[in-house]
Amino acid sequence: MKKTLLSAILCFIVATLPAQYMQGQFFHEVDYPGSVVSTSPCIVDSTFFLIRYQGVEALSLRRPHVTRYLWDRFYGASQLCAGPSSSLIVLKQGRLYQYFNQQDSMTPLPPAPSSVIGNISGANSSLWALGTFNQVFKYNGAGWTTYTLGGTFNPDRAFAVNDTLVYLCDEREIRSYSPSGGLSDTIHTFAANIQLSEWVVDSALNVWIIADQNLMRIPSTNGASITYPINGQLGNSETITHVVTDRHGGIFASTSNGNLFVDQGSGFYNISYNRINNLAVDLNGTVAVVVNDSVNMINRGQGETAYFGNMPYQNIKAVTAGMIATDQGIFQYNDNYYYLNNIIPTSFIDSSEIPYANDVTCFMTGTPPTYPYYPVVGTRHGVQTRNGSQTTINNTSLPDTIINCIYNNNGSFIIGTDKGLCVTDQLFYIVYDTSNSLLPSNKITSITYDLSPDTHQPELWIGTDKGFALYTGGQWTRYDTSVIPVASLYVTDILSTVYYYMNPDTSIWISTMGSGLIKMRRNGGYTQYSTATQLLDDSIYYITSTPACYNYGSLVMGTAHHGICLYDPYNTNTFTYDTATYPYYGGYEIGYSRANLFTQSGTGYNTSTMLVTDQGIDFTGRCAIEGIQSVTTDGGILKWYQTDNDHMHVTLSNYEGEVNYTIYSLLGQPSIQMTGPTTADLNINTLTAGTYILQAEQVGHNTRCKVIINK
Repeated sequence: MKKTLLSAILCFIVATLPAQYMQGQFFHEVDYPGSVVSTSPCIVDSTFFLIRYQGVEALSLRRPHVTRYLWDRFYGASQLCAGPSSSLIVLKQGRLYQYFNQQDSMTPLPPAPSSVIGNISGANSSLWALGTFNQVFKYNGAGWTTYTLGGTFNPDRAFAVNDTLVYLCDEREIRSYSPSGGLSDTIHTFAANIQLSEWVVDSALNVWIIADQNLMRIPSTNGASITYPINGQLGNSETITHVVTDRHGGIFASTSNGNLFVDQGSGFYNISYNRINNLAVDLNGTVAVVVNDSVNMINRGQGETAYFGNMPYQNIKAVTAGMIATDQGIFQYNDNYYYLNNIIPTSFIDSSEIPYANDVTCFMTGTPPTYPYYPVVGTRHGVQTRNGSQTTINNTSLPDTIINCIYNNNGSFIIGTDKGLCVTDQLFYIVYDTSNSLLPSNKITSITYDLSPDTHQPELWIGTDKGFALYTGGQWTRYDTSVIPVASLYVTDILSTVYYYMNPDTSIWISTMGSGLIKMRRNGGYTQYSTATQLLDDSIYYITSTPACYNYGSLVMGTAHHGICLYDPYNTNTFTYDTATYPYYGGYEIGYSRANLFTQSGTGYNTSTMLVTDQGIDFTGRCAIEGIQSVTTDGGILKWYQTDNDHMHVTLSNYEGEVNYTIYSLLGQPSIQMTGPTTADLNINTLTAGTYILQAEQVGHNTRCKVIINK
């Protein structure tokens, strides 16, 4: 039965990607497109929150300006506001949640008396919310109080002034409400066809509104509105877009052309920005101006700029065409063919939809199941699929629940674990290990499935941490250090077929952890490429070949310390490391970063290879955009990698002399501080595994990046 099942799986060939395998967790960032839409900005506990692409970003306004991405628990949020006890209130799918930033804790609020919450606004220690049937609700931390407005006034917007006063607005008029005084008379009635787009109430209870792209001030008592004079300063196509007021009475209004008009009581003056996306203000009077991917902070004439960390793809664990798994869950992204920097998340899968979606080790390759059951993923808790999926793996029948790779051939699965290989058709489960096969080790690290270029028969190549094995024609062949006498044969990937026109060379290429690259000829013999010969790095995470255009047939490898390596074995016979000019911050070389994962998308001539490093996402192929194209915005000045449990190697460019290094926690507390040269080894023995901020500082320079420490 064992031989029959494995042979049956090999009977049908499906084009496949080499399975990816990696050590530990990795971090990188990708740029947002400049036209990104941001909504519902607010500042709570000196942290700026913003909704982008249905997730929430959190940027610390304290130094260092740490960015965190909150998709897990936050996906689908529609509105944010400040709430009681320095909390963030999140309106998501009709329910309200309270988030405490310092503790990173989120709990649902008791259900509001109304089943539908239309709008929320917070002030001091209370939260005001609008419901149905002319009702307003207030939450003070202990429970909800209901106030019925009566009459026909049915507001759709609320602006909380304090615990006892809220301004309300519907399509026709603005009124205020207080529990002691009830509903006020009309403060302002809109002219016919005037539409309010944004509003704010200042410290004198004047209402500032943007209506039909004009900025108007409405007195706190019923009176004529005043169209403010900045409207006469606007260009022909310029309009007012956002307005906020600080606690000192200052008014801040942004325009569609990137101008900010500020009134501190002595008339408006203009600050020129570029593409202002939103404004927010906190209780201390700090105004945050969102400009592209930066936040400009203004407080009584003092200004400072902080930068978002760009895309939410942090701590990447696995990639496949159209999907990226991180420590929060699985992002489905839009890979724009013409603009590679727009790797835009289109949806998010959390652990409620796929168990352990935040702990993925690999995506399944081979034949994908159909939507909505896709994807099938490996985790450290077995093979997982969407809840209700027709694809179901019985993890108790696997030799281990730590999954390193999965291949699917039309419903038959080959699963690599830490304790053996399992082949299953979801009915029978057959385990192969060193006791019943010629596998060199039970720790399976890669699976490659393809047709032999010589015999055109199916071949299954199995990588392990002590060598690799071939299964074809019902027979096993073992390759270990007795066959290929290198120091160690920790296999990370196997490339059995190289893209190339009329390729006369049918060798197998093996990437290893510690022994470099090995070329094994099918008729016997091997060649090792290592730091002793041509390579800069002996540790390689994966190997693939470019399927398109001028680099057709070249090998692409991800190295542990020197980034992406391109090797042309048929023309130049040279190894080239990624030195592409990066499109932001002047460009840099990726040469001392790590290249961890890859996937391929598309088919045929225009297929591209997506390469993940700890500093960005790169592409190679695609003809018109040939070469390795970076989509990172990291300036590349500060590079690092962990050499062992206790040390981190750091390299700085554009710095000279002594540098002050600080490692912060994600909440901004300094954990390690030291002074050293621009190339230094930092002692990290006191740190636990996790994500930190590494800062390098000297007079005139201040550079930060996130780092992942593994223990």
